[in-house]
Amino acid sequence: MFLNSSQHAALVAAANAQAAAAESAKRQAEEIQRLRKEFDRISSEINNPKPVVVMTSGTFDLLHIDHVRHLRECRKHGNCLIVAMNSDNSSFRRKGRHPAIPELDRRAMLIETGLADRVMIFDDPTPILLIEAWKPDVFVVGSDYTPEQVAGRDLIESYGGRVVCRTASRTVSSSEIRSRIVNG
Repeated sequence: MFLNSSQHAALVAAANAQAAAAESAKRQAEEIQRLRKEFDRISSEINNPKPVVVMTSGTFDLLHIDHVRHLRECRKHGNCLIVAMNSDNSSFRRKGRHPAIPELDRRAMLIETGLADRVMIFDDPTPILLIEAWKPDVFVVGSDYTPEQVAGRDLIESYGGRVVCRTASRTVSSSEIRSRIVNG
């Protein structure tokens, strides 16, 4: 059986796509393993033999009072707070613009609050890989979300974790601050 050029090209494209998917799955598995080792290391640093891991996520651009209040609320739900922070590229893909503050500076500011035990930068659209690796006991989101809107909710609940939506309403947002700066 002979293939014409378009059939051959389609076959090669399918094989390349399959190889790329396998490589991506391999990288994800390796990243999950790396993150689990990091979690074990962090867990051993905490004086509690079984830390109650709380996770939250976001861009945390133009750090403001509602960010601090959110982190304080997160701390009430456990003794180990992991902040999954969108990378510059992840934020651009979600919002169509880069954050005003570069990711390493945003990470440093979150660490300097003293409220987060770890700040993990993720480049994916959602923090699913971090959730899968760390299996937080509690995942906290802002009041502008419902549990049904939380990416990874089914995963979190599958291992006995829970999703908490803050009840306090937002008083300010980074987008509003940015708009006031730009528009006066």
